[in-house]
Amino acid sequence: MIIGQCITAWQGSVWVGNTLENAVAKKNRVRWSHPGHAQDWRTNDYIDVDPGVEGDYITALVPMGERLYVFKNNSLHVITGYSPGNFQVLTISHTVGAVSQEAVCASEDTIYFFNWPYGAYQYTPGQAEPEWIFERLYPAITQGTILSTYLANIRAGWINK
Repeated sequence: MIIGQCITAWQGSVWVGNTLENAVAKKNRVRWSHPGHAQDWRTNDYIDVDPGVEGDYITALVPMGERLYVFKNNSLHVITGYSPGNFQVLTISHTVGAVSQEAVCASEDTIYFFNWPYGAYQYTPGQAEPEWIFERLYPAITQGTILSTYLANIRAGWINK
């Protein structure tokens, strides 16, 4: 099994993001197992997602339908395709991402996530950009009620609509 910071299942494979390989952190890497065989991993089955941006690393993976959303702390990307030969990565946003896997949740058709320092966003596939939905609570960040030291405690959830 590949070691990583986040994990999900999509298209019959296990996907791991922000990996540790041979004691080297690959913070922009997403790897996947053989379809239907989570224990089998090929050496070349990986994608480095937007690796040139310093300090922007993978924080969450969210499958939704035919797409896998890759959250980094400052950006959002999507992987499309059906096999290693046609996987491609598209960038949705270079301005907002998610603070952690726990700070992201999905409903039937929308992904909700918490970004620092702007707060909560929602993204529905097909939108050009994520939509900011934190206006009423944003003063809690600007006035210091919500501190960056609490980022590890942020959780997003979707319960019964």
